[in-house]
Amino acid sequence: MRKILYPLAALLFGAAGYFLRLRQLAEARDPNTGMLLPSGPETVHLVCLTLGAAAALLVFALTVPRSAVDWRSAFHSRNPLHRLLSCAAALGFGGAGALIGYRFWLDRRYGNPGIFRAVFAALLVVSCIAALLLLFRKVDREEEGSILPVLPGFSACVWLVLTYHGNASNPSTLEYIWQLLAVVSACLAWYYAAGFVFRRCRHRRAAFFQLLTVTLCVISLADETELFQRVLLASTALWFLTQSAALFTPSQYLGRREEKA
Repeated sequence: MRKILYPLAALLFGAAGYFLRLRQLAEARDPNTGMLLPSGPETVHLVCLTLGAAAALLVFALTVPRSAVDWRSAFHSRNPLHRLLSCAAALGFGGAGALIGYRFWLDRRYGNPGIFRAVFAALLVVSCIAALLLLFRKVDREEEGSILPVLPGFSACVWLVLTYHGNASNPSTLEYIWQLLAVVSACLAWYYAAGFVFRRCRHRRAAFFQLLTVTLCVISLADETELFQRVLLASTALWFLTQSAALFTPSQYLGRREEKA
């Protein structure tokens, strides 16, 4: 199997988990309390799929080429489809921020503004701009652009706090655990991706958490969450799908051709 297919395998794992998650949410509930059953067959199957997918993705990550030495050689691609999908994912970050901003405006009208959400909306818009700049400009440690991959990563950390805060009172951890794991994985994926800008490349860790984020985000799309959460999950999955595809296809020769030119 060509390594470029590994991100597609992560997507397929996520799609299989998505349907299992739908079935779990619909059928694996206690008839008296309505809570999800930890011992239900749907829950067991989903847990087994998640653990099996994580193990398979770890094996895939161990085979990632380790020739990339910076952000450009690791994640840059001239493929039009790669750029198109990456742009769609980046715009999705901004779209999620717009949805949160609209919700903040509505809450403000009714006297219940969520200041934390307003800050998160602004961060997502900044993350959208940063992601677009990452795609179309040279990013290097010596340039001011070195902060660009840090901004979406910081937004992901705020997303994690917001996700946990919104589910902290839920007595059933199974209702939100996959979404929480998806956001945690996204934080780590952004962290290790940002390391390529600062010449601290962790190829295997970056590849693993990017692939795992794709799988977990797709599974979490089955959850009954707010619209902005679904947009964020889909955009994050699409972003790391394209980024991991680039990471498994080293572009160091692209840099050499540009230097000769």
